[in-house]
Amino acid sequence: MIPLGLAGCLTGCLSSGPETLPRTEASTAEIVSSIRARNAGFSSLSAVVAMVYESPDREGTFTAVVLYEAPQRLRIQAFKDLVVDSRDLFDLLLRPEGYFVRHELDSEPAETRGPLDRFPSDNPRFSGIYWAREALLLPGAAHPEHPIEVQAHLASGIRIETRLASGVRAQWDLDPVTLRPLRGVVFAPNRRIHLEYLDYKGRGGPLDFPEEVRFRDGATSIQVRLSDLEVDAELDPDAFRLP
Repeated sequence: MIPLGLAGCLTGCLSSGPETLPRTEASTAEIVSSIRARNAGFSSLSAVVAMVYESPDREGTFTAVVLYEAPQRLRIQAFKDLVVDSRDLFDLLLRPEGYFVRHELDSEPAETRGPLDRFPSDNPRFSGIYWAREALLLPGAAHPEHPIEVQAHLASGIRIETRLASGVRAQWDLDPVTLRPLRGVVFAPNRRIHLEYLDYKGRGGPLDFPEEVRFRDGATSIQVRLSDLEVDAELDPDAFRLP
């Protein structure tokens, strides 16, 4: 059972080569406007996703409910489907007022909470999610209070730089024709997190989302497959309340 109020739902790195293409027809202003529209085209997202997780000490598959309220609230509840029931794996909440995590990934259940900026040091196994946050669902994520910089026109497309809600820089490679973000790098402290977005089926324009996201943080990789996505979903008011 999903206790987050979501109804009706269950079922490589950036190119570093120096080659430059001729400029596309899109101007810098049009590129920036497209990314702003992609980020401002909704107030909330909800999704049910299937995740395949691999790391040096753990691997497995599980289902998760992901709720995002722009620009800084994120909740992920993951559970393992069993034959006649399901088992909670973790419940993670990030919001400006603080964080909460409960998980059953070790021999004993664990729970932590505290100020948001302490999350990465308190919960290193989840720190990649902390730094990437909205980019797990939103390609080309750009915090509204920070500028978008168009950096280059490369063989792989147009490269831009933004800031995420976590405060770190992110670089994105955009398709030169559609301006869809295809790949991203999140510059977390002391490491880089790589994202790839596949299988855009979309609605076109700002409301255009991929059905698959590949996340790589060092030796840890997560393949995310969306089975349901709602834009501007009416979320349960309690979904982002700190327990």
